[in-house]
Amino acid sequence: MFTNTLKIRKKPMTKRLRAWLFIAISVVVMSFALAPMMRALIGIDEKIQMNFFTVVTLLIGGLMCGLTGMILLIRKPQQLSYQESPIDPSQKRSAAGLHLSALLIFTCIPLLNFFVCYWYWLKARDTSSFLDYHGREALNLQVAVYLYLLVSLFLAYIFVGVLMVMLVLMFTIVVSVYAAIQATRGEWFSYPASMAIVSRQGRPPIKTAP
Repeated sequence: MFTNTLKIRKKPMTKRLRAWLFIAISVVVMSFALAPMMRALIGIDEKIQMNFFTVVTLLIGGLMCGLTGMILLIRKPQQLSYQESPIDPSQKRSAAGLHLSALLIFTCIPLLNFFVCYWYWLKARDTSSFLDYHGREALNLQVAVYLYLLVSLFLAYIFVGVLMVMLVLMFTIVVSVYAAIQATRGEWFSYPASMAIVSRQGRPPIKTAP
């Protein structure tokens, strides 16, 4: 019996360790790929000191590791139960912040947007079904965006992908800002073109506070 209990406890821990290992590798590889571009942008180097196809290959490898880690980390989270309560303004602002964290992708710090969203969702999901729902939606979008970027980078070898990367980033701005606006209105917004990597809990019949 003790052995069975140990195995049950060990499984989730092993899964989390694998997830963080993949994420750590992703951050290192993508940082190595992005560093020459950042050095050129801020004027340290006159030009990018790395071949375009090398950068693309490193980013593809980094994104594949990152997506694996993110999916392992957030898939099948604990289903929580809540007491029915009104949605107050602070919850609306926090939900909007969860969606706007997607814009941190433009800092070029690998996976920063995911880290911020995931950390805040873990912190807030126990307090409100509204925040739990919006956190799950925000994480689903971020995983979907990285998946679209991965596909775009594969197509970058024939240069079509560069345009697709720009379209994906524009899509991220539009839908995350729109979702934040909907959250401030107390709406239970669901993203188009995202995947339910984090399972969606049902919407409870909660009325918005006046």
